[in-house]
Amino acid sequence: MHTFLAHARRAGLPLLLAGLSLGAAAATTTTTYSATFESTSTLPLGIPLQLPAFAGPGTLIGVDAQLTLDLYDFVVAANAQTSGTVSYQASSTLTLQQPAAFQISPSTLSLSLSQPSQFVAAGNGQELGGTATSSLVTWSFQSNANLAPFSSGPFDFTLTGTGTLSATVPDGIQLFLVGTAVGKLQVSYTSALDETPPIPEPGSALLLAGGLAALAWHRRRRRY
Repeated sequence: MHTFLAHARRAGLPLLLAGLSLGAAAATTTTTYSATFESTSTLPLGIPLQLPAFAGPGTLIGVDAQLTLDLYDFVVAANAQTSGTVSYQASSTLTLQQPAAFQISPSTLSLSLSQPSQFVAAGNGQELGGTATSSLVTWSFQSNANLAPFSSGPFDFTLTGTGTLSATVPDGIQLFLVGTAVGKLQVSYTSALDETPPIPEPGSALLLAGGLAALAWHRRRRRY
């Protein structure tokens, strides 16, 4: 009998804690939105992008935004009414213009090339030379503070490609820049779900009741 009572005193608190811990785990969920792009144009290049605001479920606890560039390149092209030799220096900068709530970085990318001497035959739309990103480029942003602005949207972004060209060309030849951008802009919202505590399963209820009974008995024993 004494052995059983001693065991009950020792087991009462662990039984109670085990019963109370059931159903205490918090649940979270992540919702991701993305906007893909693939665009080629004479520079300047402008790509409008839009992402939605957080709309639930639950309470927003974290934001993860990312711009992934599969490719950015620019080329020097020529429209030539006659043949001749040209030289040029060219550069291009890709810039992400973004809402104040986001701080995706680094947000700019620059490329450049030069050609001291190149023969151009007569013809339009000739590609003389170009340069491109050599690998995947990722710009990112994460935050778990000041999240209120992310609930008011949508959010408008613009990916802009600009270029400069300095060239020496004979009459009848015109040079211009063409840019290409391929990739994806995305945002992931992580939220804590507002859950109603679940009804304990029969086994959980018995475990909790056993712990309470053992504690109640122990308190009565200490009084007398």
